Amino acid sequence: MASLSMAMAIFLFSTLSVGNKAALVDLTVSEVGVARLAIGAGFFWLITLAARQRPLFDAHTGRRLLMGVLDPGLVAILIVWSLSLTAAVNVAVFWSLMPLVMPILGRVFLAEALRLRDVAGALVAFAGTVLLIHHQFEIGAGSLLGDAIAAAAVFAACINQLIARRVAQTAGRPLVTTTLQVTVAVVIALVVLLAVERPPAPFRDLSTDQIWLLLYLGIATASPFFFYNYALARLPVARASLFSALTAPLTAALAALFLGEIMTGIKIGAIAVVLAGILLATLGPTSKAAGRR
Repeated sequence: MASLSMAMAIFLFSTLSVGNKAALVDLTVSEVGVARLAIGAGFFWLITLAARQRPLFDAHTGRRLLMGVLDPGLVAILIVWSLSLTAAVNVAVFWSLMPLVMPILGRVFLAEALRLRDVAGALVAFAGTVLLIHHQFEIGAGSLLGDAIAAAAVFAACINQLIARRVAQTAGRPLVTTTLQVTVAVVIALVVLLAVERPPAPFRDLSTDQIWLLLYLGIATASPFFFYNYALARLPVARASLFSALTAPLTAALAALFLGEIMTGIKIGAIAVVLAGILLATLGPTSKAAGRR
């Protein structure tokens, strides 16, 4: 169930790269960030109140708020910014760095066991990612600044995942955690909108299609964090982060379908390599020590 939850989270994250890219045609970075986060926060506040999740504030509130500052707060803004500069697939492939980084961070900061299968799978998945991003640059779809911003977003997400794992283990309550996370992120996005970009007339003359797109982006922005927070109570960060390698293959396919980005034989081969790395780590017997502190 935890693996299925992670797969659902990654699928929704993958649709965000394509959806954000489409939204940026008519809206600014901060407009997209504020709209999707505000809609996502409102959606989860309704669910939390309906589920009578109380108390909303407890001894773990500080960590939950810090998680919101990092991801989706900073991450959402950085990702949308990077998408305004580079291809959707380029942004997605940087998430494949997480399976390489998180096993080490999980070992150092959470004392989690490091499985050889996880490391091998991460290396295979990363090889596919390198092939994919190299091919993107060869066909002129890369941007060094956009890719650097995407890498910064991934770093913030890695730190957030360490905190999220500890909160999930000690506090649980993924619905409350997600609601507070996304609420804090709205504040950060509003600061960027009002103090940095300051568009003259934000959200003016939105079409029906844009409204529906923003509604989807809002729900798809917040929902993966619920799936993440649920899964991280049951999976070590090394195993959970491995699923992020699926972001690049899924985004490549979605970008080809909805954005007209080219799907070549090399891309398909790179995607197959990434999937092989995921299967290498996830299939077979599970180590009992994998989640032990």
